[in-house]
Amino acid sequence: MTIGWAVAGLVVLGLGIVEAAFRLWHRRAYGRNYPVALRFRWCENHVVPHPFLTFAYRKNFVIDKNQRLPYVLHPNRYWSFNKPLQLNSIGHFGDDLSVGRNDDVLRIACLGSSGTANNIADEHQDYNYPDLLREKLASSPEVRQHYRAVEVMNCGIGGWTTLDVFVDFALNVLHYRPQYVIFYQGLNDLPLHLMEGYAFDYSHGRRNLGEAMGEIKRGYYFPKFRWWHSYEFARDKLFGTGNIRNEVLARIDTQSPDYYRSYRPLVAEEMALRNLVLLCRAHGIRMLVGSYVFYLHNDSLRNRKLREGVDIENELYRKVADEYGLPFVDLDGEIPRDNAYFVDAVHFTPLGIDFLAERFARCIDELLAGAAVK
Repeated sequence: MTIGWAVAGLVVLGLGIVEAAFRLWHRRAYGRNYPVALRFRWCENHVVPHPFLTFAYRKNFVIDKNQRLPYVLHPNRYWSFNKPLQLNSIGHFGDDLSVGRNDDVLRIACLGSSGTANNIADEHQDYNYPDLLREKLASSPEVRQHYRAVEVMNCGIGGWTTLDVFVDFALNVLHYRPQYVIFYQGLNDLPLHLMEGYAFDYSHGRRNLGEAMGEIKRGYYFPKFRWWHSYEFARDKLFGTGNIRNEVLARIDTQSPDYYRSYRPLVAEEMALRNLVLLCRAHGIRMLVGSYVFYLHNDSLRNRKLREGVDIENELYRKVADEYGLPFVDLDGEIPRDNAYFVDAVHFTPLGIDFLAERFARCIDELLAGAAVK
């Protein structure tokens, strides 16, 4: 009995030493404790497979599992939401809108990935740029002179490439007849240009989420111990986190990018953007293009390479906007490089979110004023 207790004590002591060493290493390497993923039941997932997109969000669903957000610049300062997040009948954040639109209603569709979709919250309210854009436009004298109401569709999905954005717009968003489309998208295409065997449809580096469901479900079979960081780290690496939202890109990417490679020409991205412009034009929709913001707060190889890629993307966006006579909002050139605006390289604090909303609102005000003069 004494030997058994001694062995158990040694095991506990060993695990304690491993845990202490892991926490020390992780804090030195990343400046914070290991972010343990939120655990929920499989049926509570809001990320689902889709027949024509790499993945989508579940339609008519409510996200009510809140967590502190472990963003690198402001770890655990913000929450996922203040009020539970509603996904509508096309799988985007926000309430359902009628497909028909009255002429005295201003409807805007915000297209993009996590820079558009992301919601953060403090103890007072939720923040995302489409909602703030609606508030700013609804109080604008220029808008109120022309429209009775303002509707802004948040059509962003975190992790989507430009190809996903274009396909979703053609399948879902176009039916709602927005007068304006805001394109704020970038970054997610770039790693695919640094992989072997490039294909225009990105099949060289991505697969449909449905192909990875078996692997993802493995993470749900293992217990969660939020206080045991070394165990959570090992389990996450070997079997997945049990949180599909946190690891969707890791599961659908079929190879890793080589950050020592040179970027290929952004052929697929350019084609998708041009087709989006032409589709909007064919339906009488005015399109705005924003440069993508990247904050080089960490001078790592990965971040330097992505910063280089975002510069290439923004040159492409400006070129396409100039060719088609589209308003170009240089967000990346105008936003202050300050931690007060960012939670990481591409996501924003409430101050940064307000900056995006303000710049796009000002651009739409100017377009309406110009149309009135004409």
